[in-house]
Amino acid sequence: MKQIPLLIEIGTLPIYYFYAGISAKFAGVIFLLFFLLKISYIDYKTYIIPDKMLIFITLGGLIHHYLKNEFFLFYDIFFAVLFISIVFLPIYFFTDSIGGGDIKLSYALCLWLPYPFIAEAIFLAVLAASFVGIYLLLKDKCAFNSAIPFGPFIALGTLLVFIFSN
Repeated sequence: MKQIPLLIEIGTLPIYYFYAGISAKFAGVIFLLFFLLKISYIDYKTYIIPDKMLIFITLGGLIHHYLKNEFFLFYDIFFAVLFISIVFLPIYFFTDSIGGGDIKLSYALCLWLPYPFIAEAIFLAVLAASFVGIYLLLKDKCAFNSAIPFGPFIALGTLLVFIFSN
């Protein structure tokens, strides 16, 4: 089966937005769902989150807020980035239990979710990853020091918060 190029896949979204009259939030959900599902699959299979996908998520967040005529204040994004830095960077530098792609994904998602919401998304991601990790340990599917891709859990937390927030 031949793969459809990435630009063609995301190029159809503006057609739906401008000509079919879907809302900016719905277009954002579709865009975010598409990329987060793709990132989750790639991270699950290879334990790597491609930078190309993160660039599209970052640009999509900027375009999404432009289309909604809604711009976050500087301190919303600043506190979101500060929160990610305080939570993830010590873990990355001192324990080696989280990858750089997960941190970059969290930074890119700060444009989609401002400070209070990104904290909720990360909390849900950690909670879901904890439940899956405990389940895998109890079923003897993995060892205590086995790696579990964290990207799918970040995607899950982000989508839940993005869909159910105002």
